[in-house]
Amino acid sequence: MDYEFLHAAFPDRIDAGRSWQRLTSGSEMGKQALKKLQVKGKHPDNGKGKDADQLVGAGAQIDNSDLSRISDFTQDLKSSHPQGPLEILPAPPLNISTSAKCNGSGNAEATTSTDRRPADDKKDPLAEFYPQAKAERDAAWRYEDSDIEDDCDEIFPPVENVRVKKGFTCDKKEVQRTECANQDIIHKLQELMELHKSKASDDDHWRVIGYAKCIRALRNYPRRIKSLNEARAIRGVGEKTALKIMEIIKTGDLRRIEYERTEDIEATTIFQGIYGVGRQIALMWYANGCRTLDDIKARKGGIKVSSVQDIGIQFYDDINARMPRAEAQQIFTLVKQQALALDPRLFIEIMGSFRRGKADCGDIDILLTRPVDDGKTHSGLLLNLLSSLHAADILTEDLSLPDDFSSLELSYRGLCHLPEEGSRRRRIDILCVPWERRGAALLYFTGDDIFNRAIRLKANVLGYSLNQRGLYHGVVRDPRDRRIKVCEGTIIASETEEEIFKILGVPWQEPHERVRG
Repeated sequence: MDYEFLHAAFPDRIDAGRSWQRLTSGSEMGKQALKKLQVKGKHPDNGKGKDADQLVGAGAQIDNSDLSRISDFTQDLKSSHPQGPLEILPAPPLNISTSAKCNGSGNAEATTSTDRRPADDKKDPLAEFYPQAKAERDAAWRYEDSDIEDDCDEIFPPVENVRVKKGFTCDKKEVQRTECANQDIIHKLQELMELHKSKASDDDHWRVIGYAKCIRALRNYPRRIKSLNEARAIRGVGEKTALKIMEIIKTGDLRRIEYERTEDIEATTIFQGIYGVGRQIALMWYANGCRTLDDIKARKGGIKVSSVQDIGIQFYDDINARMPRAEAQQIFTLVKQQALALDPRLFIEIMGSFRRGKADCGDIDILLTRPVDDGKTHSGLLLNLLSSLHAADILTEDLSLPDDFSSLELSYRGLCHLPEEGSRRRRIDILCVPWERRGAALLYFTGDDIFNRAIRLKANVLGYSLNQRGLYHGVVRDPRDRRIKVCEGTIIASETEEEIFKILGVPWQEPHERVRG
């Protein structure tokens, strides 16, 4: 039996199975309902459990959860799912509506009509407002505008605290301040947020979101916070976070950090700094008795380390150090010279935080493609480029190579450095895409994450689907798992960032104006 609460305050239906005990424990009616279910041999949680994540191999395990988003570019979601009713995203708000269905081959077939509203709806004076009301409900508090308290147990905020979303974060340019009056507060909250990131619970996940939102608000706050009431009045700062802010102001420290910094968190945080190691492998190594990087090098507890992870251990300090912008520019210039020497018509661009104008970078993300108006493509060029970069002592180690270099859609991951004495190893990712998809790739891999999330959310509300390959219409999803696409739909924009912005009604913003985090 499914239990569903329909309330304007909540963006989606709430499955009572996930929070049944919390909702029923305080009322006699709830207790009686639970008792009836137990008598019938049922329970709200039946069938709701998630499968445990599987480690890769019994020997050398690899966890890609911490890698650049480029690493996931060519990994399509392949999941089996039971047959059931399909869900089609709502049609975009055009005068002539468009819808899509899947034919027998799985391709989308478009149909049009002059008015997508049923005849009965024309008699309803509010019918034209329903799409907007649904969009505002769906986006009311998600991601940016919710008051997520950092220490609360509730996944949804109280009804009285829900605010209706007025526009999307991607619709306005963010004012970037070079100096921050509350930087010491931000530093402590970031430290606490990183500790929660190392934990696996849902509560910690929501605390991370809450702290990220608070930090963003503090970065843009124009003056030094002086009182609890002032902290509480800042949009994005909850009651408990405001108290933490005042503790930092008065003492210069935050006791909660020491409380959360347990031995297991410290050890697994170190382990996750190794390339190819995520939370699961880090926890497994900790369970085997490893506490330090030296323990990993000694293979304490009989742990097994892959060749890629071994490279991550060898260059641990280099990989985890931030790269000055000037150094990233030098390396990119060298890569670009080598690429254009192979084909002067190549389009090569640096993405990520560098393109957003940050003073330092975690790695170098490069986009590579080629116009096709002369009948040629960049097929096979990446292999020659990698050979050239290795010969020039720019690339040093390969972390991941494509299976088929003849494809137009490829991703490479490796280590590079400036070819000079004492230079550090740096992470480098090279992404190859078809020429017609360069705009969508640039948009996605430039970021930042919050901007990307906001523009994808707006696309969904308008009836589209946006990813690193393009803007799609007519996507059909499995209603039981919206991550699974049953029908890919039709791509309507991908060549330039500008056309995607225009269709979605997002004002054009230069990369440095898209910083939200």
